[in-house]
Amino acid sequence: MTVEEGDGNKTTFYFNEGTYAGRGTNGVKNGYLYYMGKLQQADSSSRYALISILNGNGSYQTYVVNNSGRISKNTTVKGPRWKQI
Repeated sequence: MTVEEGDGNKTTFYFNEGTYAGRGTNGVKNGYLYYMGKLQQADSSSRYALISILNGNGSYQTYVVNNSGRISKNTTVKGPRWKQI
């Protein structure tokens, strides 16, 4: 689901179905990274970002995502592009 705000910004969300219907997805879904349902992306000025999200056991999992939110595999990222959620 994509939501457009009054200022024209668009944000993508993904919600669970079935047992946890209506709750925002946490983690990887279809190759994209979500936290509390919101798609996590690198800033538009960056090609990639390191994003850490809290997983179910209380520790953080770090992912490399591009500016469309897709998780990158086998990628080396240069520079301090780290964001913890």
